[in-house]
Amino acid sequence: MSDIAVWEMVKEAIQALGGKATYAEIIEYVVDKWPNTKPRNILTEIFACTVNHHARIHYKAKEEGPADKPYDFLYQPRHGVGYVEWYEACRHGMWGNMRGPSGKLVVTCLVPVETCPQVKRGKSLRKKAASPKTPRRNKAQSA
Repeated sequence: MSDIAVWEMVKEAIQALGGKATYAEIIEYVVDKWPNTKPRNILTEIFACTVNHHARIHYKAKEEGPADKPYDFLYQPRHGVGYVEWYEACRHGMWGNMRGPSGKLVVTCLVPVETCPQVKRGKSLRKKAASPKTPRRNKAQSA
């Protein structure tokens, strides 16, 4: 048995894989590094660590509130495709759990990305690299 929790293995895997990966890539990374880890356990930890995965309420995230625990670090950009990326609240919105109309716990976006002051929809946080400016030619000079 390993001294590290499976969710920490998943966290290491997603970081080593560049911040985005398929479930299969994460499972392969973890099993290669920790051979005694069961693939099914890795998969359930991926669900539990994905802030917008509907099944996470059956694992670690069993209470109401924002997804701000150490194991809340994955985001699934499209439903059901088996792909996750590093979760950033100002890029993906603030996710968490709340009681729905039926009283059951549901995963929901608590604060949409549109209300986050650091990011406007469609704009990147990254600054473009400054390109060297080339002098413009005057039309009269080029003729």
